[in-house]
Amino acid sequence: MVCNASCIHPTTGAAPNTFMSAIQFFATAQCLIQNKDWPPEAELHDLEEYDFIIVGAGTAGSILANRLSEIKTWNVLLLEAGGNPPIESEIPNLLRSLLGTKFDWQYTTVNNGLTNQAYKGGNVKWPRGKMLGGSGSINVMAYVQGHPLDYQSWFNEGNTEWHPDIVKQYLKKAESLQDPIRLKIPKVYNHYGHNGPLVVNAFNGTDECLVLDLLSALNEIGIKNVDDLNTADNVGSSKFIATVNEGKRVSTATAYLNPIARHRKNLKIVKNSFVTKIVLDGRSVRGVEVFYRGKMLTLKAKHEVIISAGSIDTPQLLLLSGIGPEKHLTEKNIKTVINLPMVGQNLHDHTQVPILLFADKPVKPDQATKSFESLRYLYDRQGYLASANYHDVAGFYSKDPKATYPDFQTIIFINKKNDEETIKQFASRFVKTVENSILKQSNQKFLFDFIIVGAGSAGSQIVDWNVLLLEAGGNPPVESDVSS
Repeated sequence: MVCNASCIHPTTGAAPNTFMSAIQFFATAQCLIQNKDWPPEAELHDLEEYDFIIVGAGTAGSILANRLSEIKTWNVLLLEAGGNPPIESEIPNLLRSLLGTKFDWQYTTVNNGLTNQAYKGGNVKWPRGKMLGGSGSINVMAYVQGHPLDYQSWFNEGNTEWHPDIVKQYLKKAESLQDPIRLKIPKVYNHYGHNGPLVVNAFNGTDECLVLDLLSALNEIGIKNVDDLNTADNVGSSKFIATVNEGKRVSTATAYLNPIARHRKNLKIVKNSFVTKIVLDGRSVRGVEVFYRGKMLTLKAKHEVIISAGSIDTPQLLLLSGIGPEKHLTEKNIKTVINLPMVGQNLHDHTQVPILLFADKPVKPDQATKSFESLRYLYDRQGYLASANYHDVAGFYSKDPKATYPDFQTIIFINKKNDEETIKQFASRFVKTVENSILKQSNQKFLFDFIIVGAGSAGSQIVDWNVLLLEAGGNPPVESDVSS
């Protein structure tokens, strides 16, 4: 549609001026969404020395940088391979637009001929955030706490700092519960913290009538409704609580880095810096090698190098540094410095089974309605853009109805009636027979993601020695990739 003020005729000028003023307001309002508080650019120089070097500004690294730099006499360096998150990261409903972009490491699993054979290529995409906040800037924002029995098992194995009471203490220290409904429920209110930097809240935008219908259905089949999943130790069904605030994503980067990055002089945050190796002197860590602005630099650490690069890149970096299973490192012509057989092993993830069910609502909105909802988000951060692209309803349940620990989880994605584009996009990831089967059915579908909570099998990560050809200003010269 082309805006043409001359179509309003006759006129005194008041009407077109009013409408154009409104259009200019909304055009400007989109600039107000994007976070302006990201850490400023910083410089790196060869052989610089810091007290602590943290690799990865994701969920853990952002918190570590904040807490360690509270000690003013410690100089802390935080290295991140990516840059600032884009505006799409901040708008909850646009999270899928980040997948497969430069803000995603774009990992895939390796076809083993057994699992995932319904997918094209027999492998599964494994999104990992490549930006400040890491995967916390690309995920679905659901705030699901770990189960106390898991922490108890770690404590029982000798990890005394992981007792459930200690974990709960630190969770409450981090949290700031903002959801007005949960705040009125004493048990839920007491479960959460209220003065931490990480805001947890309900999504602003949701189809409340549909959500209530879904919760009623889950309750009817025995997955009983609860006030709050975390308070109920993740047994039952409820609306998700999420890391969102005022209609925008909250990551540990926005919560822990942005408030301090510009005035805490002993903290340096360097973006677009790719760590390729841990520098070792015998069995002692001395620093890291990092690819930065086309050059390889060596940085030194007085006290510690902390690797918080996530479940994929952390073991990758250890393996490339000669820390890992000697047999595997020898096969890849990497000198073994420390023989640690379990590096890259015991990788767990949830098994997911998508299940399509028929439904007669909701209906895909027309373009005028969708455009109005977009304007509404610009105005007050409400509407469909303020919620994730799944309905914020989940159920946790077990084979044993009396169990206090869940075996399974259900997340509900809803394909709106007449939304053929979305169902085609979903079906396209599967082999032709499965894709055709999905497309032949009605497009009035709910997608239930059936997830096994406790993974019963484990995988491994290996160095896949493929030389990456470099483009000018492109990826760092690392001759490896991680396959899972």
